[in-house]
Amino acid sequence: MKKILTLLVIATIGALLAFVLIPSNKAAPEFALPDLQGKTITNADLKDKVTLINFWFPSCPGCVSEMPKIIKTAQDYQGKNFQVLGIAQPIDPIESVHQYVKEYGLP
Repeated sequence: MKKILTLLVIATIGALLAFVLIPSNKAAPEFALPDLQGKTITNADLKDKVTLINFWFPSCPGCVSEMPKIIKTAQDYQGKNFQVLGIAQPIDPIESVHQYVKEYGLP
């Protein structure tokens, strides 16, 4: 009886993990956001490209430490079917975002 119960628990946990971890291939939700030049970017601009979306803000220590890697990834895959979309969270003033982009050369 204990073996059956143990197997049932393991099977249930396995099924739940599979349900959570197996991708569902859903499209990104619709959105429209302005870029730093004022042009509107929508989910239609992401169509047919692999897109790394990075949510960040200039005063975030983790964001700042990962940014060189994000920039390198964008450069390594430039010209391929890949793009990086950085979305600055509205935590810092927009002037801080512009200054950070200029100072660190974000593409």
